[in-house]
Amino acid sequence: MEYIFTLSGGHIDSIYQACLDVGIKVIDTRHEQAAAHMAEAWGRLTRKPGVCVVTAGPGFTDAITGVANAFMANSPMIFIAGRSGVSQTETLSLQELEQIDIIRPLVKWARVVYETHRLDEFTAIAFRHALTGRPGPVFLEIPMDVIGRKVEEKEVIRPDGYRPRCQPGASMDGLNEAIAMLRKAKKPVIIAGSGAYYADAGEELKTFCELTKVPVFTKFTGRGLLPDNDPYCPGSLISGIGILPQSDLILIFGARLDFTMLYGRPPIIPETAKLIQVDIEGSEIGRNRKVDLGLVGDVKEVLKGMIELAAEEPFSHSEWIESVRPQANDSKQLMIQGLLASQKEEPIHPARLMKEINDFLEDDAIVVADGGD
Repeated sequence: MEYIFTLSGGHIDSIYQACLDVGIKVIDTRHEQAAAHMAEAWGRLTRKPGVCVVTAGPGFTDAITGVANAFMANSPMIFIAGRSGVSQTETLSLQELEQIDIIRPLVKWARVVYETHRLDEFTAIAFRHALTGRPGPVFLEIPMDVIGRKVEEKEVIRPDGYRPRCQPGASMDGLNEAIAMLRKAKKPVIIAGSGAYYADAGEELKTFCELTKVPVFTKFTGRGLLPDNDPYCPGSLISGIGILPQSDLILIFGARLDFTMLYGRPPIIPETAKLIQVDIEGSEIGRNRKVDLGLVGDVKEVLKGMIELAAEEPFSHSEWIESVRPQANDSKQLMIQGLLASQKEEPIHPARLMKEINDFLEDDAIVVADGGD
């Protein structure tokens, strides 16, 4: 833990002194919502849990939107809130609120720490839940009298070996079936999403594409796993709108079949295409659309297994991959021509505005975007 994102409050004062003692940097914000969003962004960008610490009651409720965002985006996050002492339960103490009941639907795991000597233990458990399987936020509620009490060091439970070192991969039967389907396909396509990003599978994805000669389109946090100028990556999912309908096999690595994928329906995924879905969370397999093969496992580990099998014999998709990049470029040019045709429109078309900004920016520019109407 390098940072905590917070807004100070009486219920959590003891945490700040401890941070100073061990060298954890305290990022103090002007509003708890900002602290939660900063922690979520830290988790998303580093793949390490961002830690948000807030006071009880209104501090807790102010941070909930950031926690919900982490839950929906699968960002690893540790959300810590103070509360009145255990001895003050049900006394209408300062900012007393049933925080566990409120937050439970928005986190992977939520607990109250009732014993000071178990604080280290519960923190370790929180990190395990935030990082194991599909990442996400977890919640720890710490009463004032628990965090303020002193205990002998020998009483403290020091966690060791509390997280798995290895990630799960798919079965050999499943991997063999996937490779067999890929060898039969004429126009296969890969879609790589956030699950591939959190698995840190960029190197494996590139190797797999080079071996199999299959193009990949990236979405959400998966953007950047392969750069858009890579020979095997024509761009984001939107760049594949003209290509995906031609595909007879689509391999989905760590992407949900949600509204951004039109729930697995045309034109993103043609009805005639076979579907292989790889996800760390088994409950995602086949959501909204029948899949022909579902593989439950960490994307990086699944790709390692598929690479080993793919290397045994060359693939025959060279003509297909060579045709994809020009098609993607043609689609982009058609869009640009449409924008140029509307240059004199007033008010300015939003897409044209984005093109002008894009032409101005350098490749290493950092762009912060927000949604809206």
